[in-house]
Amino acid sequence: MIVAITVAIGQWFVGRQLGFAFGLNLSIARAGSFSADMSPTWFEPLYDAGWQQPLWLAAGVMAMGVVAAFVYYLLERSAERRFDLRKPQSPDRFVWRDLWRFDRSYWYIVGLCVMFYSVIFPFRSTFSILYFQHAHGLSLQEAGAMNAWVFFAAIFATPVFGLVADRFAQRSALMAVGSLLLAAVFPILLFTNLSLWISTVLIGIAFSLVPAVLWPAVPYLVTPDRLGTAYGLAFMLQNVGMLVVNLGAG
Repeated sequence: MIVAITVAIGQWFVGRQLGFAFGLNLSIARAGSFSADMSPTWFEPLYDAGWQQPLWLAAGVMAMGVVAAFVYYLLERSAERRFDLRKPQSPDRFVWRDLWRFDRSYWYIVGLCVMFYSVIFPFRSTFSILYFQHAHGLSLQEAGAMNAWVFFAAIFATPVFGLVADRFAQRSALMAVGSLLLAAVFPILLFTNLSLWISTVLIGIAFSLVPAVLWPAVPYLVTPDRLGTAYGLAFMLQNVGMLVVNLGAG
């Protein structure tokens, strides 16, 4: 799903506020993450009833996703007819060795992608709620709410950072700033007794800043006919990184 959505945005908006388009997409995605973290509070009776009821809730949300995908299909077909967008009749043959023929700049982006998501997602999505409960004595609802504020901040901040990237085009500097902020979070948690809000704010900024400039950079580094391959390879390696870090941390 994420490869298809990302490629669609890259194809439709390249050269036309691409950073803002990606930022808005990520904003909607973060709204979903925020809702997931808040679900034990918003739907507390379902969680108290056992493990089956939250799964029915998830199934209902994804049923809406199926409807949304069908609506997008209809919109894309309509746009192809209106603007006479013809797809190539005979696409180029895929060759495996072409995977390694991307520009060096693309591999820098992929490397940052792997490192960034290997750090932030295993912590925020797997271990942070347990950490808040065990190390700071928060309840499940309180820990979920604390974790959710990272995603809540990203809902509003990511499109803003996307607009900044479109306006000033300093993508490498913005990614460096976001990476440094993320690197500061874990020493703060380890060596200080500062409020959890400090680390939450820093992660929220990094989580908003880096993706807003990371993903829009790819269409400028690869040809349009290889955009799907470029994003697919990046997401594959990203998930390998998260697999290794989750296993290691566990």
